[in-house]
This record gives sequence, C-alpha cells and structure tokens, in this order.
Amino acid sequence: MNLLFTGPAAIVNDWVSLCDEHRCYVYSRDAKRHLSKNALHVTHLDEVDGADLLFNFHVAATEKRQALLAELIASTKNSVPLLCNSVAVSATEIASWTAKPERIIGIAALPTLLAAEAVEIAYPHGSARRHHEAVAEFLSSIGRRMEVVNDEVGLVYPRLMCMIVNEAVLVLQQGVANEDAIEKSMTLAVNYPQGPLAWGKAVGWKHVYAIVKALHEQLGDDRYRPAPLLRKLALTE
Repeated sequence: MNLLFTGPAAIVNDWVSLCDEHRCYVYSRDAKRHLSKNALHVTHLDEVDGADLLFNFHVAATEKRQALLAELIASTKNSVPLLCNSVAVSATEIASWTAKPERIIGIAALPTLLAAEAVEIAYPHGSARRHHEAVAEFLSSIGRRMEVVNDEVGLVYPRLMCMIVNEAVLVLQQGVANEDAIEKSMTLAVNYPQGPLAWGKAVGWKHVYAIVKALHEQLGDDRYRPAPLLRKLALTE
C-alpha cells in the first residue's frame, strides 16, 4: 500500500518504522528534521503515486491543520480514508471541518503508543464506517489490531495516561515528593515500566498538555485541569 503521512516527525517515525511492507510518503512544505530514512519526503502532493491511506497526526485543533486536511481531501480520491489524530479533538469535530466528513476516521497517535498491540480507532458520530475493513487489514499488516472506541476527546489509553502524568506533575509542583521519589513510587508500587514523569517526557509535554487541556475544556471538571507546571513544561519543551 502507498501511505501518506503528515504531522510531527516523532509520531510519523514510529509508524513508518512498522511499515516495511508499504511505501511511505511524508508530506510537508517545510524540511522535516529527524525524519526516518524509510520514508520519502514530498513537498507537493502530486509527487505521491496514488495514496491508499492518508494519516494526519497533528494533535491540536488549529487553522493550519484544518487547511492541511482540506488540501489532502481535495488532492486525493474520494475512496481514500483519512485517519486523523483524535486524542485532543474528537473525530466528529474534525469531520465537521471538511467537505468530505465520510472520509474521516479518528485514531490515537502519540509517541510510545505503538508499543501496545492495539490501536484505538474512533468513528465520527453517524459514520457509516465504510473503511473499516481496509483500516483493520492495514493494522494487521503492521502487527497491530484495531480497537474501536467511542468518539470522545482523549479516547481511552491517551486519556488515562495523560491524567496520570498531569497528577504526577502536580505532585512535583506542590512539593509532595521530588522527581526521583515519584518515579520510584510508581514503578515499584504499581509496576509501571517507567515513572509518569519519564512517560510524559517520552510522549511530549506539549501533547500531554494539549490532551489534558482539551479534556478540561470539554468536560469542565476540575480533576482535568492542567497543572500550571505542565503548561510551563509544554511551553519550554
């Protein structure tokens, strides 16, 4: 299959590393630093030899992202699904930005997530799910299975992970424990493979902040309020 990726290099590279059986293109008008050598970087969509699947891994809801999605949809066949990162904005909202909402499928995409065997997929509200088999077949080809979840901000694993990281940052900010104590407490007591602060750094502070902020805005509950220190970490990453 011909795969076309857009979004942060850290996320794209994770996916490209699993796609040896496929031809991978990465589209960006700017030079992509640290881009995997297994992908072909293109600056114009006409350089892509007929994409079978499109991926947009940007996390936040921005005007630039909306313009990119419009460009991808206008420049590719209507039969090609567009899998969009929906960890910080729902697939339903993303679909509402486009002229072809039926092509949109939400997906959980962050650094480190592909270490799991399952990939979370969310369909926009009212979707006919017409691309279900094609997406499942692709994920199977890279050794992953598809887990369909409800279309809500954060999805499942990213939501739980980011809430744990946010709470750990708040504990650090309030001086309850230092970084080393927090990491050891969670790895030894809960048997996590790494501490929540190391987890947050690996995922990316700006991604964690975007998800927690989106949850707080969507649900309005104080337990989802981003720790002030998390915002500072995101701004200085």
